[in-house]
Amino acid sequence: MKRNIKIKAQAMQFALLVSVLVALLLSAFLLLTHVHSFFAIKSKELINGVTIPATAIRNFLATSESPSSVTDSLHFFIENQEVKISNSFYGGWTKITAVTELPQKKYIRTALSGSRLIPETPNLYLPKSNTPLVVIGNTRLEGNLYLSEYGIKAGNIGGKYYQGRQLYDGRLLKSKKTLPTLDSSWLYYISSLTTQVPEDTSEIIPLRPKMQHSFEQPQKWIYAPETIHLEAVEITGNIIIKSDTKIIVYSSAILQDVLLIAPVIELREQVRGRMHLLATKKLQIGKKCHLQYPSSVILSATNHIKATTTRADIRNQIDMVIDSKVQVEGVLLYLKKKLHEKERVKTHMLIKPETLITGGIYCQGNVDFQGVLKGRLYALQFIANQQGSLYLNHIYEARILRNPIPDYAGLPMADTKKTVAKWLY
Repeated sequence: MKRNIKIKAQAMQFALLVSVLVALLLSAFLLLTHVHSFFAIKSKELINGVTIPATAIRNFLATSESPSSVTDSLHFFIENQEVKISNSFYGGWTKITAVTELPQKKYIRTALSGSRLIPETPNLYLPKSNTPLVVIGNTRLEGNLYLSEYGIKAGNIGGKYYQGRQLYDGRLLKSKKTLPTLDSSWLYYISSLTTQVPEDTSEIIPLRPKMQHSFEQPQKWIYAPETIHLEAVEITGNIIIKSDTKIIVYSSAILQDVLLIAPVIELREQVRGRMHLLATKKLQIGKKCHLQYPSSVILSATNHIKATTTRADIRNQIDMVIDSKVQVEGVLLYLKKKLHEKERVKTHMLIKPETLITGGIYCQGNVDFQGVLKGRLYALQFIANQQGSLYLNHIYEARILRNPIPDYAGLPMADTKKTVAKWLY
C-alpha cells in the first residue's frame, strides 16, 4: 500500500514537472513569437524610414522640370506616408532633403543632385563667333558639338598639324549667341556664399585633427580671417571651412564632402578626397591630385581690371589652373558676369596635359584645354598658348569624349531635370 502511494506521488511530481516544462516551452515560444513580431515591425519601419524618403526624392527629381526653383517645402505621399521635400545647394550641386515621421522616429534622407544627361546634351558648346574652331595635333571631338556656322577646320601651330582621320565623331549643331544659362537660384547661392560669415558663434567650431558632422544636422563653420593650412587633418561631412585670405590643402589632409571658401585656394600635389572648392580670385590644383565624384571646383571671379593694367599683365594672370596628371570627377566652373575688353586674350581657365576630367566644365571666359574630358564643356572661347603666341578659338592636343556613365549627374544648368549624384549621411 505504501509503495503504491509512493509511486502515485512520484507520478504526480513527474506530471507536475512535465507541466512546468511545457509551460516554460509555451512561454518561450510566445515570447519568441512576440520578439519576432516586434523586430519584424521595427525592421519594416526602418526599411520604410529609409526607402520612403529616398523614393520621394527620386519621384520629385523625375517629375520636377527645375527642382532648384522650388522655394517652399513640398509634401508627397508614398505608401500613404507623408514626406516633406525641401531643397538647397551645396557646392556645385542641388541638395534635396526628404523628411518623414513614423510612429516612433523621424527619418531624413539627403542627396546631392545634378543635371541629367539627355540625347541633346552638348559635349561641346561654343557660342556663335566669326571664326571656326581650329583643331591641332591629336585632338579628338565626340558627341554633340554646338558651334558657329563656320564649324571646324584643321590647322597647325609651329608645324604641328591635325592628325585625326576626321574632324569629329558625332553631330555638328548650330549654337546660339550666348552660353546656355546656369540655374539662377544656384548663382545667387554662390554669390551670397562668397560674402557670408556665420553670425551665430555657436555655428563656428575650432579646427581639430579629426572631425565629422552629419548632413542631418545644422551646418558648422570653421572660420578664420588669416590663411588656413589644412595639414594632417581628417574632416568629413557638413562643414564649411572659410578664410578671408587663403586656404592651402596638403596631401596629408583627408577631406570628404567638405566645402572650402576663400579668395585663393591652393591644393598642393597629390591631394586626394571628395570636396567642394569656391574661390573668388585664384584657384590652383597641383599635380596628381584626385578629386572624387561628386566634387565641385568653382571660381566666381570678383577681381576687376584696373585702367593701368596692360594686356601683357593680364595675359600672364591665369585665374584657374588645373595642373598635369590631375583627376577631377565632378564639375568645374569659371564664373564672371562681364569680361573686360582687355580680357579677350586672357586665359581664365588652364587645364594642362594628362589631366582627366569626368563630368562637366563651364567657363564664362577663355579656356586653354589640353587634357581629356569625358563629359561636356561649355566655354566662350578656346585659347591656345603655344610657341610663345596666343591662338584664339584653337584647341591643342585635347580630347572631348562622350561620358561613358549614362546616369552621370552634371552641371547646375537652368531648366533641366536632375538625377541623384550622391546620397549623403
